[in-house]
Amino acid sequence: MSTSSVGGEGLFSETTPSESQPVPGILTMYPGCTPRPRDRRAYDAACAAANGQHVIELNACQIERGMRAWCGASFLAVTDAIGLTVGQIPDLATLGEEARRHPFVLIHLDGSAATGCIIGELDTPVYVLA
Repeated sequence: MSTSSVGGEGLFSETTPSESQPVPGILTMYPGCTPRPRDRRAYDAACAAANGQHVIELNACQIERGMRAWCGASFLAVTDAIGLTVGQIPDLATLGEEARRHPFVLIHLDGSAATGCIIGELDTPVYVLA
């Protein structure tokens, strides 16, 4: 999608990149950012907190112990990443069989000042330090 400014006369044009294109200018700062991050707000916050370290986006199912994952306010060490199904949650035993087979990922995080977890679909974006 393109727009032009100054009364539409086209003195200069701005092109809005599609989701599959890199964000203009971002490749010089973050070369691993192609295509653009799926959760731009979380990615920007993670990059700001990374103190110059490279941040990459992975699917939740790709997270492994020892990585440092962004969890809302800081990067925390991944202590465990477990693939589960909804049926393995004891309180949800009454769900139908198809719902019980639905996979998700539970990622446990631990840091010196905080702990946390990420629960998401297999393709939930998670930002980690490279």
